[in-house]
Amino acid sequence: MNREALEQAGVDYAAGLLQFAGKEELYQKYLLRFREDTHVREAQASLEKEDYKEVFEQIHALKGLCGTLGFSPLFAKASSMVKDLRRGDYHTLDDQLREIEREQEGLLSVIERSVS
Repeated sequence: MNREALEQAGVDYAAGLLQFAGKEELYQKYLLRFREDTHVREAQASLEKEDYKEVFEQIHALKGLCGTLGFSPLFAKASSMVKDLRRGDYHTLDDQLREIEREQEGLLSVIERSVS
């Protein structure tokens, strides 16, 4: 595993590892499992239907997952979107979701290269 590459991509490796009781193998397993996460796709589908309650649920769940895994930049972007959803400010949701999607894609690429 390339811990340095993960950290350069904004992964707080130490914090993530703590969530898994210091068990690197288990943490790596969940890093790789992130490839299967569907929260962003589900949020996009819900946003297209203007189902803001479901968008909130999906992004809030993504935020929690990112916090657990130590994905600091993605956590920050999801947190910002959750705040806007709570306020009923829907004007920039499309842009925010695209930013989240780009961040997630970049992170997935780094994970693929870094975790063996």
